[in-house]
Amino acid sequence: MVLRNEKEQERLKSLETYTSEDRYKVILRDSFFTISYSLGLSLSVAGLALFIAAVLPIPELKRFLIILTATVFFSAGWMLLQLFVELSRTFNPIKSLTKKKSKIEALEKEKDLL
Repeated sequence: MVLRNEKEQERLKSLETYTSEDRYKVILRDSFFTISYSLGLSLSVAGLALFIAAVLPIPELKRFLIILTATVFFSAGWMLLQLFVELSRTFNPIKSLTKKKSKIEALEKEKDLL
């Protein structure tokens, strides 16, 4: 319960940052960092997996490298999807902020009842 409340407060803080006056700088910075990190990690792991699979032709190792590469691609896609969701909330900031604040208040009330 506490972790969920902390996550919601963290999301509220990022949403407030994205709707502040310097929002374009923050949005560009976060977008650039997330995209470059996910692409860099994905391409590095894919290249390393292909190199190792070519050098060591062991079927079990190839299967492991395929699973590892697929996991990294999935994780990178998930990060980019989360960035998209956070940035899409900035189009209607007042509605998003009030919704997020009410969710945090509900979590705090629920925590007090326990």
